[in-house]
Amino acid sequence: TPDDPAWDGWLERTTHDVYHRAAFHRLSEGAGEGRAYMVVHAASDRFMLWPYLVRPVGEGDHDAYSVYGYPGPLGHGLEDKHFVQRAWQAVRSVWSEQGLVTVFTRFHPLLMNDRFCVGLQGVAPVEGGEILGLGRAVAIDLAYDLDARRMGYHQALRQKIKQSERDGLRVEEDLDWRLLPEFGVLYRQTMEKNGAAGTYFYSDQY
Repeated sequence: TPDDPAWDGWLERTTHDVYHRAAFHRLSEGAGEGRAYMVVHAASDRFMLWPYLVRPVGEGDHDAYSVYGYPGPLGHGLEDKHFVQRAWQAVRSVWSEQGLVTVFTRFHPLLMNDRFCVGLQGVAPVEGGEILGLGRAVAIDLAYDLDARRMGYHQALRQKIKQSERDGLRVEEDLDWRLLPEFGVLYRQTMEKNGAAGTYFYSDQY
């Protein structure tokens, strides 16, 4: 569970994102999104782990799904297909004990962790479930300076940015969180404008 220091201890041993961390899962638990777990299968110098949320569906059954973001499975030494198959057997056994009838996750577009799901259905090396592409993600490499990053934008976008800056737009880091209430208002107005579901209307406390 997220209260176990081993959660982040395992993460430190592999490339991960904030969406995998214990604190992010505690936040989701506090918002009533489910009970957080991370299952780990380890053998010598390799391991597979998967953080997820569990919620009830029907009488006595549960499903697993991901926090809002890009989590999914991670690990080390997962190029060993035989280990991956054994790991999936162990993971599926845990899920069976938890009474899970289905599992859903959003995969990480940069870590490309969907590739770890080969063999999810059992010993045979078959695709586990179905992987759908439901949208696009934008990644910006912050190793480049501002001018170099902007050169990667479409010309029309660069022109809009320059015009906005001439009109007084500025970007600043709000280290004291003093603009958080104002941001919350703007955020919720945007959700209303886009007809978002109620789960997207986060409180200032969240």
